[in-house]
Amino acid sequence: EALSELNTRLTGLENNPPYIAEPVSESTYRNLMTGLHDYLVENGSGAIGNVTLDSDSWPTNEDDFYLTVKQYTSSEQGGDAPGAEYKQDVSFGDDNVLNAYKMRGRYVSLTKKDRDGKIIDDADRQIDAMDATRDMVNSWTELQPAFPYSEQYLTIEGFKVIQEELY
Repeated sequence: EALSELNTRLTGLENNPPYIAEPVSESTYRNLMTGLHDYLVENGSGAIGNVTLDSDSWPTNEDDFYLTVKQYTSSEQGGDAPGAEYKQDVSFGDDNVLNAYKMRGRYVSLTKKDRDGKIIDDADRQIDAMDATRDMVNSWTELQPAFPYSEQYLTIEGFKVIQEELY
């Protein structure tokens, strides 16, 4: 259940590191577990494995949970699964156990204008955002191990090294 409520942990972070945009739409936040829980509350599990749900609308055991996630994200009967848009966000092992899943968040714009008025990366804020995001995710010790990732982190790590070497 905690995974379906990650959006509550990402609220109010726009103005200070980690500068994460409010999780109010699909463009700023996307979480398989939130989508699945909303689906189960509204529709039950009849079309996606027909497992028994507890009073919190989650499957009652681990095996049923994995079956439900798999059926929600990929239809084995043909046609579209109700959660097909999340298929690329989940990975199962050979034993049908959930290996990994990704949740997408989005940073606010971390740019600034240079002396000529040209928009450039704000390296200081980007470094602060990256470091604060890593610290935040590492503090979630009650959840499964996780790590934040962004394609921009490679560039930002470069900014960080340059900054450390210059100062």
